[in-house]
Amino acid sequence: RLDWSYYSKGPMVAWLIALTTRLGTDTEFFVRLPAVLLGTGTATLVYILTARIFRSRRAAFFAVVICASMPLFVAGSILMTIDAPLVFFWTLALYSLYAALEENARGEVWWALLGLALGLGFLAKYTMLLFFLCCGVYGFLVPASRRCLKTAGPYLAVAVAFVLALPVLVWNWRHAWGSLLYVLERTGVTSGSRRFWAATAGEFFGAQIAITSPLLFWALGAAMAHP
Repeated sequence: RLDWSYYSKGPMVAWLIALTTRLGTDTEFFVRLPAVLLGTGTATLVYILTARIFRSRRAAFFAVVICASMPLFVAGSILMTIDAPLVFFWTLALYSLYAALEENARGEVWWALLGLALGLGFLAKYTMLLFFLCCGVYGFLVPASRRCLKTAGPYLAVAVAFVLALPVLVWNWRHAWGSLLYVLERTGVTSGSRRFWAATAGEFFGAQIAITSPLLFWALGAAMAHP
């Protein structure tokens, strides 16, 4: 039952499944097809972004190998969940942001693509909003990057993302902001309890190790600590 949005999720995963099953048949192959295509797209973007940053095809190849070694990436490229489009659009947003900053004032197209990735990613999973927090942290750590705020690019990206997010906003407005209340309840904000954080911090940390794989988790951590 297609809708503008849903109680606990955005509409993207439903729209994608509806598209492929109507183009094909109502079978497992066509239900999972978007995940396969998005997983392939994510790996391609990882390769292109790494090659552009490090000017090395070898580094780009091993970046894709690392992704393919992660249990969550493998599962997300087969199972049609909200994470498949989220990871794809997050990666597209990373590439667009890097390209926009690299080209400075000439990167309007990349800023528009960034807004597209942010908006569509938000329709997949509300976690996409954390990309803005990541940009804020990056701007704080790299002052030179804040020069882009004097151009129209970032505001174009936000405007495009806002327009694409309207289906979720309109649905929530019509349904007493059900999704917002759901997210606040899940995070323990509405109850005012800190039990959520204490009870699940260890579980969350352990899950990150499991879905990344223990060896890669510690290797990536070491690489971040000693760039």
